[in-house]
Amino acid sequence: MRFLKFILFTFMTLLFFSCNSPSEPEGKIVKNSSVYEIDTYCYDVDVNDNTIVVAASDGGYYKFSYSLDSNGFPLIEEVSSEDNHLSDYENDSIDRVIISDGYYGIIYMLDKYTGGYSDVWFDNAEGLSMDPIFFNNNCYQSKYLDIALDESNSNGTQFDSHRIYSLMKHTALNENSNDDEFLAYSCSIVKREIDILPGVVTDVMLDDAECQYVQSLSYSSTEMHLGGGKLAVASESDGVTLFNTQSNGDLDSLFSYNLSGGQAQSVYAFENAVIGGFSNDKGCYMALLESDGNSVANYTEFANGYSINGIDFSDNIIALATGNDGVQLYEWSGSSNVSPYASISTNEYAYDLKIKGDLIFVATRSGLEIYKIGI
Repeated sequence: MRFLKFILFTFMTLLFFSCNSPSEPEGKIVKNSSVYEIDTYCYDVDVNDNTIVVAASDGGYYKFSYSLDSNGFPLIEEVSSEDNHLSDYENDSIDRVIISDGYYGIIYMLDKYTGGYSDVWFDNAEGLSMDPIFFNNNCYQSKYLDIALDESNSNGTQFDSHRIYSLMKHTALNENSNDDEFLAYSCSIVKREIDILPGVVTDVMLDDAECQYVQSLSYSSTEMHLGGGKLAVASESDGVTLFNTQSNGDLDSLFSYNLSGGQAQSVYAFENAVIGGFSNDKGCYMALLESDGNSVANYTEFANGYSINGIDFSDNIIALATGNDGVQLYEWSGSSNVSPYASISTNEYAYDLKIKGDLIFVATRSGLEIYKIGI
């Protein structure tokens, strides 16, 4: 019996460390990897130099601090896990997380609209107290689908300013008593200015202005991304639509494009390109922009055979979260030539990802997965 207990203890110890410690390299491209199980689906992840935030189902999010070991691999420690589920509001998950680059590292977290309550929640990377912790004033009945952070006016000090673009879903007209500012059964983009300043009772205060309507979109719009002064929107019916952002936050419509046989479900904007990620194994359809950034010079397709849940880009590497197919990496130097770079088999279904140097942080059904790759 004592021998049996020893065998069982040894097995459980090996099982624990296989899930929570860096593993051996997985092929030539992966130099190191680790899985941090969270026991719930993780839909999104963001990271800065010392903090990782993961969006989780069941109304919560997880925040980690990390440092790099001698081999450049993250050693992480859970700082907090917050269950933001409020039964009165019927919110069911945190679906998007964005860490700002500013003084406090303000963290914006989206509770996406799925039929109940939805809102944008706040935290910070410095462990400081905040007020408020979510928007207190209603924005078009708070039917949020996605958010994007504009830091173009940020000064990096304690007294800072951000702009949040929100993708909103509307059903009936006059639902917010703003007459016919938007169409029935449509989506729209709204903007909201946020001033950040040191608090009196709390460490950080957020002063958020009223939402301002900016642009109408089709009811099938699903996701958006802001990058290089451009805002891109993915729509199941319209494909990808691209806008220029003005200094006051207004948008200039540029163009739309689509790919037959699939539906745009993810999108990523650059200064000189925009990538649409499509369902039904149709991969990516990328529009390369002219030097003026306002028109299309060429289109290119890649990642055929994959459905694209999430997109990120860093140092000429395009990273794609492709569900049960894990992570696909492509090399792109700015031309129409996009070359396969590597494929990583994740532990579980991959929802989204972020690249930071040679590290890839993946939000999956099992939690947070981290891979160090050879670039």
